Amino acid sequence: MNVKRLSSRGRVPSQTKCALIGCLNVALIGAMSALALSSPAAADQSVPLPASIPSNCGTADSTVALSAFLAAVPANSTVTFPKNGCFIINETLLLQGTSGLTIEGNGSTLKQTASPTNPAPLVELWDDANLTIENLNIDGAYTGSNGGEGEEGDYGIQFEADSGVTLTNDTVSNIQGDFLYLSPPYDVTTSDALSTGITITNSTFTNAGYHGLTVESVGCPTLAPCNGLTVSRDTFSGIGIDAMDFEYDDYSTPFNTNGTPFWAAQDDVTIEDDTWANWGDDWFASLQGQTPGVQEQHLTLTHNTLLTTGPLFEVVGTNPYLTTEPYTDANWTITDNNFQSGFYGYAYHGGYTVAAQLYNIRDLTFTDNDFPLCIGVDNGPNGTTPFPASECGTPAEYLMDINTILSATIADNNFSGAAGVEQPQPYANGDVGVTECGNTYGVNAGRVDDACPSTTQPTPSTTQPTGQPPTPQVVRQRPGHDYSHGYSFGYNHGFGYNHGFGYNHGFGY
Repeated sequence: MNVKRLSSRGRVPSQTKCALIGCLNVALIGAMSALALSSPAAADQSVPLPASIPSNCGTADSTVALSAFLAAVPANSTVTFPKNGCFIINETLLLQGTSGLTIEGNGSTLKQTASPTNPAPLVELWDDANLTIENLNIDGAYTGSNGGEGEEGDYGIQFEADSGVTLTNDTVSNIQGDFLYLSPPYDVTTSDALSTGITITNSTFTNAGYHGLTVESVGCPTLAPCNGLTVSRDTFSGIGIDAMDFEYDDYSTPFNTNGTPFWAAQDDVTIEDDTWANWGDDWFASLQGQTPGVQEQHLTLTHNTLLTTGPLFEVVGTNPYLTTEPYTDANWTITDNNFQSGFYGYAYHGGYTVAAQLYNIRDLTFTDNDFPLCIGVDNGPNGTTPFPASECGTPAEYLMDINTILSATIADNNFSGAAGVEQPQPYANGDVGVTECGNTYGVNAGRVDDACPSTTQPTPSTTQPTGQPPTPQVVRQRPGHDYSHGYSFGYNHGFGYNHGFGYNHGFGY
C-alpha cells in the first residue's frame, strides 16, 4: 500500500508534539536500547524490568528508559513489572511496532507528576500487534480544574493502527483529556489501517477532563464482521463532557479498492455490560453529517448501566438520500441499557425537548431499554444523588427526536415520565419502515404503545423521493484534518424542506 500523508496531525498538531514529546522518545529509543539496561535472552520468556529503572516514583523520570527497554524486548515475551511499583512518566511512553508483547503490570503505576506544557498522551500505542497490558495503573495530572477542550490531547491511552490489543484489569485515572482515543494513524508512517481487534475489559476509568471514550478509527480489515472494538465489564466515571464521542471532524471515510475503509471509520464496535457514571453532556455523541460521510456501522450498545442524570444520544449521520451506503450510519443495536433507579434522562440542549436525537441511521434496533425521564429533577453535580420518582413533574419532554431513519424497530422500552416516544417534527418525513410498539411512557409509565406486530417490515428504498442524490467523489488519499473543533453543516432532506442548520456544540466537537 502506498501511504500518502497530506496534512499535519489533527486535534494536537504533530509538529508541536513531535518536537516536544514524541520525537524525543523516538530519537532516544535507539540510543538507550544499546545501553546495558537488560538483555532478554529470547522470545516467549518472562522478563522482569531491570533494577536500573527506578520503581519508587522518586525524582527520576522513567519515560525514556521504559520506552527503550520495551522496544528491545523480543517478540512474544512477557515483561513483568515489580509488585506495586511506581514510575514517573512525564513524557509520552511509546510502544511502537511490538509483536506478541504482554505487559504484566503487577499493580504498578505509571504516574504523571506534572501537566505537559503542550497536550500529549501519557501512553501511545502505534502499530502494535497482539499486545496485552494487564494489572497496570495509569495516573495522570488532572486536578479537577486543569482539563477541558484545550487539554483534549492529554489522552490516557492513544491507539493508532493497532491490531489485537487487549487491556484488562487496568485503571486509568485523573486524565486531563480523554481516557481513551482510537485515532487515525497520524503518526504511523507505514500504515493507513484502522485499529482492529481492540478489547478493553474489567478495567476502571475515573476522572477525565474531557471525553471518556473517543473513537475515530476502528473496524475490520475485511468486509466480514469482526471485533473492531469491544469495551466490556468496565466502569467509567467522572467525565467532563461526553461519555462516548464517535466523531471524525470535517472529512469522510476513504476506501480501498476492495471496499474496506481505511484511515477513519467507526465500525464493528460493541459496548456492553459497562457502568457509566457522572458524565457532563451526552452519554453517546456522534455528530458527523458531512458528505460523502463517515462509515459508522455495526454498532452495539447493550446491557450498560447508567448512574447519573443526563442526556442520552446526540447523533447526526450523513443523510442516506444524499450519499451511498458505504458512508452511512447503519446496523445499530441499542438494547437492554438502563438507568439505575433514581437517575433519569433529560434534554440534551436544555429546556423540555428530548433526551435523545437520532438522525440518519439505517437499520436501527432500539429495544428493551429502561430510560425514564424526570422533569424538574435537581440532583446536584452530574446527578450524583438518586432522585425519587414521586418528585418528578408532569411529563413535558419526549424521549427522542428521530429523522431520516430507514428501517427501525423502537419497541418494548420503558420511557416512564416521557410525554411520548417521538417528538412530533414537521420535517421528519424521511422515516421509512419504522415500527414503534410496546413502549411505556407517561406518569408512572401509565401509557403504552400498541402491541408489536408479528409481520416483518419491508426493506425501505434508499432512492431520494425527489431528484437524484449526488454521486460522492471517493479519494484514495489520506484526508486532511482541521484542528478546528467547531462544527457546522447544512443538508437538504430531499423532501422539499431544507433542514439545514448551523451547529456548534460549544464543547470542542
